[in-house]
Amino acid sequence: MHNTSLSVVITAYNEESNVAECLNLMHDFLKQNVRDFEILFVNDGSTDNTGNEARKLGLSHLHIIDQKVNRGTGAGVKEALKIARCEFYCWFPCDLEIMPHELRHPLEALADNDIVITHFTNGDSVRTKFRHCLSIIFVKILNLSFLNSIRYFNGVSLMRVNLLKPEKVKANGFFFHAELLLKTLQSTHKYVQVPIKLTPRKRELPKAIRLTVLLDVIACYFRILWEVKLRNENSHY
Repeated sequence: MHNTSLSVVITAYNEESNVAECLNLMHDFLKQNVRDFEILFVNDGSTDNTGNEARKLGLSHLHIIDQKVNRGTGAGVKEALKIARCEFYCWFPCDLEIMPHELRHPLEALADNDIVITHFTNGDSVRTKFRHCLSIIFVKILNLSFLNSIRYFNGVSLMRVNLLKPEKVKANGFFFHAELLLKTLQSTHKYVQVPIKLTPRKRELPKAIRLTVLLDVIACYFRILWEVKLRNENSHY
């Protein structure tokens, strides 16, 4: 049992086939492994039965946030963090590409760190070559641009809540996790990177690989790059 207080935010858009299994597995894992926890489930404007599937589970420690329209993962996390009460925060996907028991390794690394960043040991064998190559390019560009050595920016990261400033993160979609991590790392150097495993998808195709998502990521990248450039320029005066 880890002596940790953890708010797990799970965002979902049209995940009615996964939501019950995901929430049940997460609840069981946290109940057995974490001293204090809550699950903040964000139904991000789903047009299927995702919200009802979550509600009928009747799980303790589960809070459901319904967004009327699909606003993106980042927007959902921002809403959840407004009511998060625990010491640490963790985002978790609902699509079962990562199984809840994979949190055991990041939890063990929390003792001496403010942030635990996860990366995948089997991304090249589980994901398509196209998506894996996109991830590599994305990570390399961000590390070169912001002088970091992070192995993965959009995974499951455990972060101390009092360091987070989600109101300063402008991205609402896929780029949200990277921007939140980059800006939070400015407040602390106490972080560690931990490997976890992906699980092959059982059902639907990933929602991240869409032209609109890629265009949004590109726009967000140049925006945050400009913000950092301006901040560095202003620091010289």
